[in-house]
Amino acid sequence: MLEINNLSVFYGGIQALYALSLSVEKGDIVSVIGANGAGKSTLLRSIAGDQKYVGQIRFEGEQIPSESYCVVHKGISLVPEGRRIFPGLTVLENLRAGAYSRSDKDGIMRDMEEVFTIFPRLKERIKQLGGSLSGGEQQMLAIGRALLASPKLLLLDEPTLGLAPIIINELFDKIIEINQKKGITVIMVEQNAYAALELAKKAYVLATGQIVMSGTGAELLEKGDIIESYLGSKAEER
Repeated sequence: MLEINNLSVFYGGIQALYALSLSVEKGDIVSVIGANGAGKSTLLRSIAGDQKYVGQIRFEGEQIPSESYCVVHKGISLVPEGRRIFPGLTVLENLRAGAYSRSDKDGIMRDMEEVFTIFPRLKERIKQLGGSLSGGEQQMLAIGRALLASPKLLLLDEPTLGLAPIIINELFDKIIEINQKKGITVIMVEQNAYAALELAKKAYVLATGQIVMSGTGAELLEKGDIIESYLGSKAEER
């Protein structure tokens, strides 16, 4: 589904990614782990069209456009780090914002109901302002908003950041449900490395802008000591 070849990203004179190459198969959950500053978020922003880059990113055989709104039309949705919902809009208005690129009213209503099935609390709080929700509920809203764009590929940037353990477990279950029941391919950047590897069919470890290890989630879990050497303080979250 996704092929990245020789991807490099620069912030002025600082290089964030170095000739990075990876692939993602349709229907997989792929985890990208690494310490802070490894380039994980830069990778997702590049795929989403929010970051200028050098190299090639091909989605379903075609080079993806460089503008984020065009990438959404192609079927790629990003849930950014920090959620970035609209705090002054209601839950319903936030969800509708996710469907801004669509004109199929029946399809939007169907997807809205599917979001409420996955995240029942959003339906309970449908008229509540986004900014008044708990952190976990805001993350659910951010994912729901992305689903309203009807993506084929969902990009999740640190979806459990700052959440309580019980909410983290629930959210991981929802990600599996989205992948298996809706057939949406997922690329997830996640601070909870070991939990992310347990979910992933395929995984990549990034360090200083380069892929230093890859394999199935199970294979990388067996290399825990090696992985910890690349994760720094994140290793404590095992």
